Amino acid sequence: MSDQESTGNSYHPNSNDAVFARLHAQMDNMNTTLNAILAQTQKTNGRVTELEHERWKQRGAIAATLMIAGAVWTAATKFLK
Repeated sequence: MSDQESTGNSYHPNSNDAVFARLHAQMDNMNTTLNAILAQTQKTNGRVTELEHERWKQRGAIAATLMIAGAVWTAATKFLK
């Protein structure tokens, strides 16, 4: 046995400490990536919600316009008889 191995100063890439250190580093990288994905998803969801609200506003305006046009048409046809 060498002096390094007997004192415990040698590095073993497959030792528990080395494996846990690599896993911890990978988990930190994944956490950073997931936080970036979360931030982008929240921005996208906000934009989608705004678009959905705009679509419903437009549908409401069209429905109101058609109802008014229908009422005017009905009144005009009864008045002209």
